[in-house]
Amino acid sequence: MAKHTAGEQCPSCDERMQKAHPELKVWFSKVKAKFSDIHVSWVYRDEKSQEEAFKSGASKLRYPHSAHNKTPACALDMFQLNSSGNAIFDPIAMARIYNELGKHLIWGGNFKTLGDSGHFELPEAE
Repeated sequence: MAKHTAGEQCPSCDERMQKAHPELKVWFSKVKAKFSDIHVSWVYRDEKSQEEAFKSGASKLRYPHSAHNKTPACALDMFQLNSSGNAIFDPIAMARIYNELGKHLIWGGNFKTLGDSGHFELPEAE
């Protein structure tokens, strides 16, 4: 997989988004146009990846019960790439994206049992 690159276009994000639901593809293109430092870490998770996320505590759901496990995937996880090229997980930045562009989505920042501010999913995925 290609590394994430700065700017409105990122080959790594584009590659991951190929497995996303069409609605999420459109939405993420709007996010990327407004917040070019935002990138996608996860879209689709296969069984092994989902079980690893569950065991590590990054997910409360086992395979195949996550919106990440659907085909096409109905969830994505995002992060910021800082000027040094490091991933940062800033809940304030993710709240801004939610408030400006994501009110129609389920936002992980509102989860009661798992603070997952980089997680966004389609409501019909529940």
